[in-house]
Amino acid sequence: MAEKPKEVGESNNECGQSQRKSQSDTDLKQIFEKFDKDGNGTISKTELKESLNEMGEEMTDGEVDEMFRKVDFNKNGRISFREFKTLIEDR
Repeated sequence: MAEKPKEVGESNNECGQSQRKSQSDTDLKQIFEKFDKDGNGTISKTELKESLNEMGEEMTDGEVDEMFRKVDFNKNGRISFREFKTLIEDR
């Protein structure tokens, strides 16, 4: 069965969504880099807790541990950018 051709508005909408996603990823990367205080490309528990505290989000060690349990998919004790995106998107 032939696929229905896209309307002009649909193509523009998809393009707009792609641009917003790209901007969103850029914004998230900038935030990630601020959390990654030592610049090694990952966020440690200490970096996460300190960064959140600086933003006024007082976190206990237990709360930070729970956040890591949810998103540290490879269980290396650090959060990569991909894992950070998941953490932010799930909030």
